[in-house]
Amino acid sequence: LFSVPLDFSCRDYPLFYPLALVWGWLGASRESLAASWFLVCLFTLSTAGLLAASMLKYGVKWALLSGLFLASTPQFIGIGSSQYADIIVSYFFLAGTVLVAIALEEGNECAATLAGFVMASAGFVKNEGLLFFAVVSVALLLTARVKCLFRVFLGAAPMLVVIVLFKLRAAVSNDSVSLHNFIQAMHFGGHREKISAIVLAVLKEARHESRWAYSWFWLVAAFSLFFRPALKETARWLFITLIFMAIGYAVVYWLSPLDLERNLKTSIDRILLQVFPLTAYFVFKCFRESAA
Repeated sequence: LFSVPLDFSCRDYPLFYPLALVWGWLGASRESLAASWFLVCLFTLSTAGLLAASMLKYGVKWALLSGLFLASTPQFIGIGSSQYADIIVSYFFLAGTVLVAIALEEGNECAATLAGFVMASAGFVKNEGLLFFAVVSVALLLTARVKCLFRVFLGAAPMLVVIVLFKLRAAVSNDSVSLHNFIQAMHFGGHREKISAIVLAVLKEARHESRWAYSWFWLVAAFSLFFRPALKETARWLFITLIFMAIGYAVVYWLSPLDLERNLKTSIDRILLQVFPLTAYFVFKCFRESAA
């Protein structure tokens, strides 16, 4: 964390992914593409397996259905095998969510502590992990889950310290989200056009048949039909999390000094991938509980 090469590091991309690759090279005794392939395949399979495992309490059929739903989505497999860090972020998002759900539904304090560590770990992969951790914390606070929130912060503390040290040590600052950008965005206006551009980009990507095979439309339709469990006390925090994550992503796009159209074109597919397994978990959970 305090090595000299960090003088050339960018705070936008913390160290989890490159360190994992280096560990793979050490294991192979040479720099090899096999390390990166193994890593992304591990996290891709683990994400699908974790979703299936989270549904296993409802029966083997539901576990297989949910896991195969992810595996049959072209974009999930495509991005997951393309050596992007987003599949790792996606795994940590889902793992943290499942652990929080276990903590709330079963009163398992150890699960809440582990959830904090897992969610904070996502922030050591990409900055979106910090957004997710903040959003889940707010959702738990709004749903009066103070005891669970305390355990989550307790588990997150070690990784948050590491992330803060990295942010202070890395040489290149993150200018995507800053007070200066907020003032500039408010000054220049064009808010309606920017919001429209963001919404249209999401809709265009979601209906991309060869990427998502209408998976997003299925999730929205299923949620629309079986939304009542989402309003239950046990699932309300997760519903708030998804809403706030969408708002958070939109705000980051809105504040970014990069060209909005180009920024959306080059990243919206990976942003959707980050929350895709999480959304699938939420919808399958609501669908199964409504069917019961």
